Amino acid sequence: PKVKFTSQTGIIAVGDVVSLGTTGLSRCDNSSDTLSNVIGVVASSGSDGIYVQTSGEAAITIGGVFTTGSVIWAGTGGQGVLYSTLTSGKYATQIGYVSGNGDGKIIIQPRVFGQLA
Repeated sequence: PKVKFTSQTGIIAVGDVVSLGTTGLSRCDNSSDTLSNVIGVVASSGSDGIYVQTSGEAAITIGGVFTTGSVIWAGTGGQGVLYSTLTSGKYATQIGYVSGNGDGKIIIQPRVFGQLA
């Protein structure tokens, strides 16, 4: 399913991993308790609003090279990253798994794990 949003914070592009901030839709940011809580991936954006895909397969903005089955975590600026790049104090939120069906394609499955010590 896709959910339509008409309020956003900052620039949000197709493929960005997003969360809900106090002023609307925002790019994920693992340094923030609120913005690390991923809700989905931007599927389309236009004058009528931003549509966020909340389940299924989606193409995301990712930093690095990933193999099929890799777990992708919330990074900063709407990107997905590997767990090994998360540092102390960051919030660990799983976005989903690399599907292997093309560059940056994942199966969306958000799960919040908490803050790293």
